Amino acid sequence: HHDTWRLAQILHRDLSLANLMMRRDESGRLIGVLNDWDLAKDGHPDMGDRLTTFEMERTGTVPFMALDLLKRQAGVQVIHVYRHDLEAGIWVLPW
Repeated sequence: HHDTWRLAQILHRDLSLANLMMRRDESGRLIGVLNDWDLAKDGHPDMGDRLTTFEMERTGTVPFMALDLLKRQAGVQVIHVYRHDLEAGIWVLPW
């Protein structure tokens, strides 16, 4: 996930338990894969950690969404930033 943002400025925007897959390689090492990139958006390097598009709708799986996105008021633009994806990843850990 970090490399996708760092190298291509793409945010996943729906980190959840259902979008994570794990497997063991031949040596027994655990390998993780983040799938389901249909809600992903391109960012732009000049915007720092912000997207260049503004969304009037929330995207993501509610139990794993960042609190900033859940607490927004109706009609207010949502600026999905990299830290929102990171927070979603933190919410996955207790599950």
